[in-house]
Amino acid sequence: MLKQNKIKIIISSILILLPMAFGIAVWDKLPSSMAVHFGVNGEADGFASKAMAVFGLPLILLLVYWLALVVTSFDKSQKNQNRKALGVIFWIIPIISVFANAVVYAMSLGATFDVLKLIPIMLGLLFLLIGNFLPKATQNKTLGIRTNLTLGNEENWTKTHRISGITWFVAGILCLATAFLPIEVIPFVLLGVLVVAIALPLIYSYSIYKKHKKSGVEYNAEKFKSSPFIAAICIVIILAVLGVLALVSFTGEINYNFGAESVVIEADFYSDLEIRYEDIEEVEYLLKNGAGAKINGFNSAKLLIGKFSNKAQGEHFRYTYRKTEPAVRIKVKGETLILNGKDERETKVIYVELLSGRQAILD
Repeated sequence: MLKQNKIKIIISSILILLPMAFGIAVWDKLPSSMAVHFGVNGEADGFASKAMAVFGLPLILLLVYWLALVVTSFDKSQKNQNRKALGVIFWIIPIISVFANAVVYAMSLGATFDVLKLIPIMLGLLFLLIGNFLPKATQNKTLGIRTNLTLGNEENWTKTHRISGITWFVAGILCLATAFLPIEVIPFVLLGVLVVAIALPLIYSYSIYKKHKKSGVEYNAEKFKSSPFIAAICIVIILAVLGVLALVSFTGEINYNFGAESVVIEADFYSDLEIRYEDIEEVEYLLKNGAGAKINGFNSAKLLIGKFSNKAQGEHFRYTYRKTEPAVRIKVKGETLILNGKDERETKVIYVELLSGRQAILD
């Protein structure tokens, strides 16, 4: 499969990396920390360094793309696969790369729009693409709706994928229409569309199986069992993903750089923050701080950063280490901000520096 599709692979790989070239071209205009994830309310709640956003994201997508190609190429059942059906493998990730990175760059360069309005557009286009390719797919181990029922009987596969094509195409249209709904209902509508698009073909496939069972039609999916090599690749991918999640969950630092007029807070996995001493209205040392519920932001086994809400402080912002109990509460232009260091000693240093900086400005 790889040899026969060299041109497609080269073009699609270039498309995946295309956002990287744009990032290099506008490097000096990009902020040091860029929003790369957005919550269900459309607000940025995940950040990455400029280098990670510009180089890391496209390279990760390229790696995922090539892994998908390698796994598919080892599937012997793809030898006689419909070429149009294979197209979904070549173009889905490039589309995601261009679209997603375009949003990241636009937001980082100051564009103002509702990100949540773009999600149904991207999903709608992907659903339309997949809906167009599904009916053309022949039985195989890596592409399409691969259950014991569809792989066990060719008629079940064919009929299930025909209805799936219609279902996903309609789902794509509904997703596009969702962009015109109020923002607060978009996530729920998209979730409903996704559930129906997945469930309906599976229910239809089971109904075919029940009819076949009554008429004595046999099912045998043994010839489509995954090879040990493909299984090993899948395990490696899963372990790699778990490793990245563990790395993000248990690492990360918050650094405070105190200057003459302001303090700059630098945090891994989130945007930096500069606080001018003249804007600080109150400074208080807390023996304990309960994060409460996260509204949006980043929380892991080590860090709690972003917008939170609890009984003591109400809605507030925080740059804190999870295991450090003491904290410093400051009020900046009416907003409450909770800060702390790795331990009690560092937290006291933060408290003293903020008091000193604020007092120096007042004097």
